[in-house]
Amino acid sequence: MRVALISRTQEKLDALVNILRGENIEAWGFAGDVSDEASIASALQRAEAQCGPVEVLEYSPLPGMGRDQNLMSALGTTVEMAERQYRRLALGAIATVRHVIPGMLRRKRGAILLTTSGSGYFPIEILTPIGMAMAALRQYAYCLNQALSGTGVFAGTVCIAIVIRKGDERADPDTIAQTYLELYERRDRSEVILAPPAGADVLNVHRDDLLARGITPIFGTQARIL
Repeated sequence: MRVALISRTQEKLDALVNILRGENIEAWGFAGDVSDEASIASALQRAEAQCGPVEVLEYSPLPGMGRDQNLMSALGTTVEMAERQYRRLALGAIATVRHVIPGMLRRKRGAILLTTSGSGYFPIEILTPIGMAMAALRQYAYCLNQALSGTGVFAGTVCIAIVIRKGDERADPDTIAQTYLELYERRDRSEVILAPPAGADVLNVHRDDLLARGITPIFGTQARIL
């Protein structure tokens, strides 16, 4: 398939497109912001003009945490923070899907793959507003799966509850990519959950990842209630 990448920053897109073209993959990048319905519609229209109808939509914007993890805790979460995450992760998915689904239904084929994180499945207090929005996105994926049954169009979700690391047996990007491909081809379930090994604490996995990136998460009543 041809690949159309969408992100807010054209320079980032150009770098990724160069990598894909270096592997003999037809690829283009189109700047667009999933939190802005008009912007994402414009990007998708330009992608379709260049690449043709969307056969597979993969939706996976980063939450955008910033560096003040106090605002990610349950007590530190504000209405503004929750609204921002919900618009980017859940409402952005609705806007994107609504653009591509009519064509898929007319052609009676296609796939929609929505990516969620561990915070949408496991309670992770240091990622409260992200988890709330991810849980909504996960619910949307399940409902789409039900609604599209028998149409030839598939909807499913991949929950990535592990930290992506090259060379890791579970978390290598190539291994995760294979998971998406198998879900697309088999269409035998609504969701695949990529979880840490049995016995691992998901909260600690995410906390350690934040610390490694120089972000110190705030727990419980240590948070400032703003």
